[in-house]
Amino acid sequence: MARVAEPAPILNRLGLPAPMLSKIGAITVLARTIEYETEMTVSALGGHEPIDKHHSIKRRVVGDWIKALAGVSASLPASEFRNLIAMWCHAAEPAFTRWNSIVHAITLDAHNEWARSLKNPRRHGEMRKGEPSGFHVGEQSLALMEQVFAVLYRVLVTIEWIVCQRNMEVAENTAKTLLSALREARSASRVFEDLAAAPSD
Repeated sequence: MARVAEPAPILNRLGLPAPMLSKIGAITVLARTIEYETEMTVSALGGHEPIDKHHSIKRRVVGDWIKALAGVSASLPASEFRNLIAMWCHAAEPAFTRWNSIVHAITLDAHNEWARSLKNPRRHGEMRKGEPSGFHVGEQSLALMEQVFAVLYRVLVTIEWIVCQRNMEVAENTAKTLLSALREARSASRVFEDLAAAPSD
């Protein structure tokens, strides 16, 4: 295979050097792990047993899992724990929207510091599910999203642990720290959108 193509030169030509690819890989692994953990948390909160293979929440996309978690948690008594889940869902939704753009786009051309990508491209006027949209991905913006998904994962693991303990309580200081991190993560997702829309030349 190496006689025909080497991955590194091709990816560099597309504006995707190793540091950027590393971050895309990290974001993808975290995102898929979060999707699985969200499903497990919804199942635990909803009282579904793992052996119940036909429960109503099977085979949803990640956006549906986030909405399901928000819906199930809304029935909990007012508490810091319920607020934590609600804020996690608020932060996760825009983050996964950005992730979807990253992993479902094609790279059109390269620049010194960023790659221009396009989602839902049309070559011959064919119909697509969504409208074409262009954006720019750089190491700075990817590092931002990597941090966002690390926070989402860390907080979700805490939420899942609390659910498994069945006490549905979180210490006030812990809740304050986690809520603050989630607010920053939500804001960072908006910053990523700004960076993607207006790269530096």
